[in-house]
Amino acid sequence: MHAWGFAAWTVALGVIAHALAGGPLPSGRLTLLLVTVVALLARALAEREVSLPALLLAAAAVQVGVHLALLDPGAGHSGPAPSMVACHLAAVALLACWLRCGEVALWSLLRLAAGRVRAVLTLLAAVPLGPVPLVRAPLVAAEPSWLAGPAALLPAHRGPPPRTR
Repeated sequence: MHAWGFAAWTVALGVIAHALAGGPLPSGRLTLLLVTVVALLARALAEREVSLPALLLAAAAVQVGVHLALLDPGAGHSGPAPSMVACHLAAVALLACWLRCGEVALWSLLRLAAGRVRAVLTLLAAVPLGPVPLVRAPLVAAEPSWLAGPAALLPAHRGPPPRTR
């Protein structure tokens, strides 16, 4: 999974969910800061296939972080409203399932490509690298064409090669 893609989508969905539930929109600077922090933290997920539970946990952690970052410090906060929790949970479920489908597709494609490359390399390893020996056909004495007639236009030997013992 690409860390910057994960960061951009999780933060974007977190901001959208927060706004849909009536929360304030962040400034451009705060959004960029959130995406950068999430991308740096998500680099650990970027080098291997990520399971659905791990994606759910990571997306949920980002949603909590986005929610806390977007809280209005001047307003008293007695806890998140049920609509806010529902919007953030919907964002977690949507994003984790969507990213997992992408993970499965990407890693399946990479495994297929690796198998094909491995097969080509195996075939190339079997090819000899030395000079290719030239096999010369035996010379056959032919009659002059004016003596042989139309048969001179045919090859000297027809059929399969003679059997050697």
